[in-house]
Amino acid sequence: MNKPISEAPSGLSALFASVAPKGEGFRIEAPDDWTQGRTLYGGLTAALSFHAVKLANPDLPPFRSGQFCFISPATGVVDLFPSILRQGRGATVANVDVFAQERLAARVLLTYGAGRESRIVHDYLPMPKISPPTFCDLFVWNGPRPLFLRNFELRFASGAPPISQGSKPEFFVWVRPLHSTDVDPSAILLAVADTLPPAATVSFETAAMISTMTWTLDVAQPVLPSEWYLLRSSSEQASSGYSRQAMHCWDLDGRCISIGRQTVALFD
Repeated sequence: MNKPISEAPSGLSALFASVAPKGEGFRIEAPDDWTQGRTLYGGLTAALSFHAVKLANPDLPPFRSGQFCFISPATGVVDLFPSILRQGRGATVANVDVFAQERLAARVLLTYGAGRESRIVHDYLPMPKISPPTFCDLFVWNGPRPLFLRNFELRFASGAPPISQGSKPEFFVWVRPLHSTDVDPSAILLAVADTLPPAATVSFETAAMISTMTWTLDVAQPVLPSEWYLLRSSSEQASSGYSRQAMHCWDLDGRCISIGRQTVALFD
């Protein structure tokens, strides 16, 4: 039986504080107000995995990349088992197996690496000319709204909204996490970067089920605290019930801080 959903959403600060050691890993009870359909929101699963690695290994170099395979629904009691696969002088690779109801719910690979001097410096991903969040309307669409979005404020910046039968499956949205003080900026990035519905939903005529299968996120440059994040989601190809999409994230200072890709199952 599900717990009653509280009036005040449980932000990342309170959620991370509730993660407790359990055997060789860590345990948390999945809160109902962080769900997406019948599972824990994928971005939170990613952020909790990052947090578990940090609890077990507090002195790792900066976070550089994450690969996330979502295998089965994460509900109820969730156990996270982090392990170091390789630790070299400059780079570390960690694995996190996420279990729910004693089933493997997700498998996560996180890569960390120390900075180094290099003559190669370029950036061809400037933030597009977009109105600031205070001048943008709330992001709404004609479909069910996942409960986890109660923990964020979303402002529509450009493109076509989901379930609008738009001609181009792409949109830009400003996202602000709520109740997330004293949380590692990289963990906030992971929680924020997956908040948008898949861009292929722009082409939907009516609401239909979707499911993220795999997600890769590469950190473009050091993640600094930011009140708002501009997210871009763009479906580049869809067929046979799957969409392949590109994702980008800029902070409020206009720095591109992450580049991502997803394979999404569509049930439209």
